[in-house]
Amino acid sequence: MAAATKGTAGLHYARVGTTNTVGSLAWNWTSNASGKVTKVCDYDIGGTLTKVVTNPGATAPTSGHLVTMIDEDGVDIFNTLGALSTTATVTHFIQSSGKVTGAVEQTFRGLLTLTITGAGTAKLGKTTIYFR
Repeated sequence: MAAATKGTAGLHYARVGTTNTVGSLAWNWTSNASGKVTKVCDYDIGGTLTKVVTNPGATAPTSGHLVTMIDEDGVDIFNTLGALSTTATVTHFIQSSGKVTGAVEQTFRGLLTLTITGAGTAKLGKTTIYFR
């Protein structure tokens, strides 16, 4: 397991198991004065997205904030589902029958970029992805 904290978002990376390995990346973030967070992953990783969880912090983000995760090809691996993030509750979407609910299955590789816009000033949250 490795961990790193840089910039406006803390990053935690873990891979568990030796076969059919599951990995996770978790960002604890605080938005800036413009209501934005941008964090490039410190790890060159790849896999297939299986679950995404957005969790508002004690100072919850503004309703309607947008969460994206861009891969090295410039594709939002959340396939616009990050717009489903809510203000006061945990939001998640999961893989079902080979697809992330509401989206095509997303395979990715490289340094991912987490971007959050419209969160409000100094708002807190956590975004976690699970992949295999």
